[in-house]
Amino acid sequence: MINVFRFPERTLCSLFFLSGFFFSLGPASAETGPLGWGTAELIQEMETDRPDFTEGTQPVQAGHIQFELGYTFATDDDNGEEFEEHVAPELLARIGLVEDLELRLTWAGFLATDLNGAGDDGVSDAGIGFKHRIYRQEGLVPDFSFIGELSVPVGSPAYTADAVEVGGKFLWAYGLEGYMVGGNLNVSALEGSEERYLEISNSVTVGMDLSGGVGVYLEYFGLYPADDVVETTEHYTNGGFTVALSKRWQLDLRAGFGMNGAADDLFTGAGLSFLL
Repeated sequence: MINVFRFPERTLCSLFFLSGFFFSLGPASAETGPLGWGTAELIQEMETDRPDFTEGTQPVQAGHIQFELGYTFATDDDNGEEFEEHVAPELLARIGLVEDLELRLTWAGFLATDLNGAGDDGVSDAGIGFKHRIYRQEGLVPDFSFIGELSVPVGSPAYTADAVEVGGKFLWAYGLEGYMVGGNLNVSALEGSEERYLEISNSVTVGMDLSGGVGVYLEYFGLYPADDVVETTEHYTNGGFTVALSKRWQLDLRAGFGMNGAADDLFTGAGLSFLL
């Protein structure tokens, strides 16, 4: 049986600080975005970084904030060991600072795991970063963007890296009428189970717009530890749907599976994103 979540005091303090930051922004005028700068009118379509592994190239419009939330269930049965994991709310807060630049606050949230009937639960580390669009698509040259991020070890003892982890993501995307292809190349310095190591990851995704605000995608992504460590290479494929409820609200649904023994057998999830 999975235990009741225990919320660590330092994580609670961090969330109070972030809440105070947003409230301190105060009311915005009708001419500016809700955060008090930029423009109130939306001049670009809403683009989310979920539900796939691939991050989009478009930052949030200056003066606006976009929240992306979700839930993921994963399961794996490897050499007689049965593992299950639940993660929510997968918070990503994206704050448009200036044109082509956003601030990013991340927190996977509550985790509940079960290994061969032994349950555990807690909360994850949090992260802060930025996304900067370097080049806008022109002709045959795609969009290019970069994400820089670091994680802060504020999670529960069972789920924290207990160290600051840093990473960079190189993003690209090319859109045609009703279609999109994109991908990421990521480099991260992670705290492993035995030692710190470098991990390379990459992804390729293909998306298509259907009628009624529905989008569909198919994606491959892989994780490749670059050093001789306990952690091993994992390959995944997944697909899903997005449903635009309006210009500011979107639902999503995804499912995928591991393509090798080291990867989770199956994962699935759903999410909600909204733009203010």
